[in-house]
Amino acid sequence: MNLKGESAGFSGDKTITFSNHMQGENYICAGNTLKGPKVLSSMANTFSKSTGSLAEKLLKALKAGHKAGGDKRKKTYGSGSLKISKDKHDIFGLGDDYINLRIDYSKTPIKDLTKLLNQRKKSEVIYSSQYKY
Repeated sequence: MNLKGESAGFSGDKTITFSNHMQGENYICAGNTLKGPKVLSSMANTFSKSTGSLAEKLLKALKAGHKAGGDKRKKTYGSGSLKISKDKHDIFGLGDDYINLRIDYSKTPIKDLTKLLNQRKKSEVIYSSQYKY
């Protein structure tokens, strides 16, 4: 997904289990080793109908995909990430990464990402009141 809202995806025909992507206005959902196409359609529908910030909409879509079956392997742990870039420096002046969160080896990666996002939002309020850029 680029800043113009253009998206691209490719899922090869030699994947071992279900793998695909679904594109729509301002989003693309993609995954491999998924339970099936309902995972992607649940993510896409949830993203399209959700309100809130982009980060919140993305996490809602991840939750919907997980609820629809998620990863076919049903591991007892997982990982997840949330990255949003802007064409201006982030609040901390570090570059184009506006949000860059990651969770590895978690039993609840989506819940943990949500917690990290909430912590980041608190930091943004604190720092934005102190620094004007």
